Amino acid sequence: MKLSMAKLPWVLVAFALVVSGCAAPKSQMRASVEDAAVASVVSVTGEELPDRVRLNIEGSTTLAYTVFRLSEPLRLIVDLADTDVTELGEEIAVDLGNVSAVNPIQFDEDSGRIGRLEISLVELWDYETSRSDGNIIIDFLKPVTVADGAGSETDE
Repeated sequence: MKLSMAKLPWVLVAFALVVSGCAAPKSQMRASVEDAAVASVVSVTGEELPDRVRLNIEGSTTLAYTVFRLSEPLRLIVDLADTDVTELGEEIAVDLGNVSAVNPIQFDEDSGRIGRLEISLVELWDYETSRSDGNIIIDFLKPVTVADGAGSETDE
């Protein structure tokens, strides 16, 4: 009995160290995650090229993104992981080709921060995504019309 009473303080000390080291307050844990560098979208610009309409999404650093299309209303969604889009403000009018506007939306969830760009589309065009110097490039390919193909023939 004397031996077990001598071990009891050491067991309690070990237990207290384990509990205090493994169970840091949640506020301390979240502070370190929030202090981590969060990317931000600096600008969204558009330009019309002969065969496409190009959107350039410029970030403060390389942006991780996912792109998908939705209908009703027709739009292209760009979700940006761990990214802040609040610097863009309200809706950005584009009015080029099939792109009417870009609407930035910020989601701050417990699981992380997601910036979303909703690109409003007038009509359905194919699109391609790429990167250039860390920026995201979205090219909306202009449809080839019958009149464009007939222009190559000569009238006799």
